[in-house]
Amino acid sequence: MILEKVSLQNWQPYFGKGKDRHVFDFTTKKSNLRNSAILYGENTQGKSSFWEAIRFALHGTVPITQNADKPLISFELDERPLLNVEAYEAGDYLCSAELEFSHDGKKYNLTRSFYEKPTVTLPRNDYEMTKTLDIKISSTGKPVTDPQKFINDIIPENLLNFFMFDGERIEDYKQLLWDTEEIVLVDDIEKILRLTMFTDGISGCYKIARSVRREIVGYDANMVKDASKLRKIRSKKSELDSATSDFELAKSGLDQKIDDEANLAAWLSANDKAQLANQIIESSTARIKAIKIEKGILKNKRSKLMNKSWTAIMQTTIKNQIKAIQQIIDRQSGEGQKIIHLGQRNDHLRSLIAGEKCKSCNTQLKSPLPKDETLYLSEIEANQSEIESLTGAKASPDPHDLITQERSLRELLSGVDLSDLKEINTKMNSLDEETRIEKQKLDKSTDSINSTKRSEVATKHQERITLIGEIAVLKGLVSDIKEYSEELEREHSALVGSGSAGLGSKTVAHKKAELKVKLLTGLDKLLEHTKLPFREKMKTQVEKYATAVFLRCTNMRDTYAGLKIDNTFKINIIKKDGKTDAGSKGQMALVAYSMLDALTRCSSIEFPFIIDTPGRSLDSKNMQRVFDHIFDSNRQVICLPTPAELDPDTGDIRYAANVAVTYGLKNNNNRSTATERIRIT
Repeated sequence: MILEKVSLQNWQPYFGKGKDRHVFDFTTKKSNLRNSAILYGENTQGKSSFWEAIRFALHGTVPITQNADKPLISFELDERPLLNVEAYEAGDYLCSAELEFSHDGKKYNLTRSFYEKPTVTLPRNDYEMTKTLDIKISSTGKPVTDPQKFINDIIPENLLNFFMFDGERIEDYKQLLWDTEEIVLVDDIEKILRLTMFTDGISGCYKIARSVRREIVGYDANMVKDASKLRKIRSKKSELDSATSDFELAKSGLDQKIDDEANLAAWLSANDKAQLANQIIESSTARIKAIKIEKGILKNKRSKLMNKSWTAIMQTTIKNQIKAIQQIIDRQSGEGQKIIHLGQRNDHLRSLIAGEKCKSCNTQLKSPLPKDETLYLSEIEANQSEIESLTGAKASPDPHDLITQERSLRELLSGVDLSDLKEINTKMNSLDEETRIEKQKLDKSTDSINSTKRSEVATKHQERITLIGEIAVLKGLVSDIKEYSEELEREHSALVGSGSAGLGSKTVAHKKAELKVKLLTGLDKLLEHTKLPFREKMKTQVEKYATAVFLRCTNMRDTYAGLKIDNTFKINIIKKDGKTDAGSKGQMALVAYSMLDALTRCSSIEFPFIIDTPGRSLDSKNMQRVFDHIFDSNRQVICLPTPAELDPDTGDIRYAANVAVTYGLKNNNNRSTATERIRIT
């Protein structure tokens, strides 16, 4: 897709419709410019609203958070409705975003709009509005069938953030790409690199082959004349159908659990600030408590130096403290042993369910009855829940801190020489300062999150942990049922084969079905064999291109060797000595640019690179290198900088040869934005 025009009617600050609508024309007769453009504007002047208009035109929403979108209309300006407030107050409820674009050699006109329903005089909520989407082929005026599917085929909504980069959200990109233990974007990265065609293909082959095998079962049964054997075949077929039904049910339950876990992960990601505040509260509270204990020990040491009589008084107290700490250590050790025991019990129960050999004595275990299996699964679930509870208890208080405290107390008790009073006072002052800092962090985090929100975050986090455990159990169950079904299929085929021997030739349909299964099995193996090499190839391409972009843009080329991407698509900056580097905020912004550029280029998806507030977190030198790179690339780039990020005069001089047009955006009265075309190349 190459954008040629964007037209806005009563869209956020862009007040006006018809001949007064706002039109951004990116067309150019110079093919090398790729319709690239720069839209200059200070903050709150309409850049983000323009950026959001493209997103709305394509997929019909403007997300605010993971679970909330901007409203279409609102009485309140601070709710940031999509319909211009001035138009709403004037009784004009039509709002639209129109795109003219070319794709695969054809030109199209897309209009997404909303307006009041015929029976509504004064709309007060989104339910009283009608939304429409129309796409027409420009040359013929013929409408596109299923317009949303047409757009989804060009650019799926979940891949849009790779092409439409919001510099204001650089921290979100940073967290998604390399802050977390599990990369949140890994599924979307695999989609943009076409890796899912293998997993989807393998799954599709399995489903089709299973359906065709059922057809073959029918053909085979028709060839059997012996009534006794036919009864056995039909009995085995009934077992097979039941197992297949169980498989589908378990698979459906697993898919639902996976969706629930993904929703919880998304919620926690959307509430990452609350989650972080909660973590800081817990961390700071624990540290303040630990400092208090440490200060108490230091005060005791200081008292000893100042007055030897403290020993007789404090010995019993110290011994009691050591005893109390040892009791906690013993308790944690017991919890650790119990976790191991419960884990071993669960392993044994899973072996019983699977009919495997006992892992302890290597004795073949007898498969349980269905009612016993249900009891075993319940016990496994209960044990897993207790393991999670014990794991949390075992980690609090921190075992390392306990050992450190016990060692310090025993040193006091043994009379280790601590005669340097100055050192103790210095340490006390340091602990006082650390307490002050931790209290500041605690107060700030407490102010930023109320008790209800904190409780909600903790609950959601625990729910996710529980779901992850349930998913692991269900995956094992699905695998077991699948294996059982396949064994039944083999037994059924063997019965059919023995009953149909010498009964004449198979029908053409029968032979075609068998050939189809053979071909599908071969394709399944081919996809499985090709999947990993292709994934590695695409990862290597992304890594190579991202490294080239990063080294071109960074001001630390003498220090850095490039970027390294692991199998989960987690990114590390590699220094020339081979060590990893955490990187500054500015360097991390460059990594984000480099990765997004690399992923979109390796995706084979043609779509503009649209960048709002590009200079966030970048210094002037790195920012200039980023601009040099993106405007020198052979793709359509629409950049929305503030004048502080890119001075319009400097931009026109430096990038005139690479940009088709530049616009200036200026807010007139906090409700409408004026657009001015500055220069056309």
